[in-house]
Amino acid sequence: MWYASAKETQRLLESEIVRLSAVYDKDGNAPSLEGMVDQIKELVGLNLRLKLFESKVERHREAFDNISGDYSDIEIGRQVMANTGIAGPQSRAALPQNMRDMIDTSIPLLNPQLCDVFLQRVRERFNLPRDSQLFVRGSWESHAVQIQSWTDDLVTFVHNETGTTHSVAANKVYLRSADRSVSLSSAMRQMCPGRHVNHDPQM
Repeated sequence: MWYASAKETQRLLESEIVRLSAVYDKDGNAPSLEGMVDQIKELVGLNLRLKLFESKVERHREAFDNISGDYSDIEIGRQVMANTGIAGPQSRAALPQNMRDMIDTSIPLLNPQLCDVFLQRVRERFNLPRDSQLFVRGSWESHAVQIQSWTDDLVTFVHNETGTTHSVAANKVYLRSADRSVSLSSAMRQMCPGRHVNHDPQM
């Protein structure tokens, strides 16, 4: 019963965050941004609990029981977004890499602000500098871009030079520093193996 209810709550929260994000992007409506804060935290916390619950690994199911008894979804989400508590450095140091990845991939990629938070986690995960930027292979490659959202294997981005919006497959988008780069599809495949992305090796 909990699982079915949680999946429906997840769907409703995602829809409402997308709606409020569109209102904010269109009108700069501050109340819509404020209204999203608790919903985002709740969704992040719920996402993490669902990842742990759906896992077949016993340690993950134990972690689900532990955090479910101690924290609400909103509190779990607050800690994940702030990198504190269960998501803080001390806790992360005691966790295997796949559980640290579960924490970070619980962030929903539904608007530019959430995508920015997640991309910083990707930079840290793959030891890329904080100033590494996003680029898209092809005609946009000479200028950095900003992600607006990432759904399944489709990344929607704004071209920083022209301000135009485009959507491309995740394997065409990559974080680039001075000496190396990592494609988003490669990063997600390693951090969230069950998520469908086009195969593309780390560059």
